[in-house]
Amino acid sequence: MVFPFKREPESGLIIISIEIDNKYELKMVFDTGATNTTIDSNAMYLLGYDLKDTIGKVEI
Repeated sequence: MVFPFKREPESGLIIISIEIDNKYELKMVFDTGATNTTIDSNAMYLLGYDLKDTIGKVEI
């Protein structure tokens, strides 16, 4: 598999594009050592997820 990415020159972070629900593209930081993935709650709301009754984690 090949995934194109862009490395931020100032921070060194690896930025990738992801697609959610085959409709929406988000830019994310790629962390090879991460245990969890975090998506901004505003982005999730705009994608149509109801977050009012959730505490902690939402599975997508």
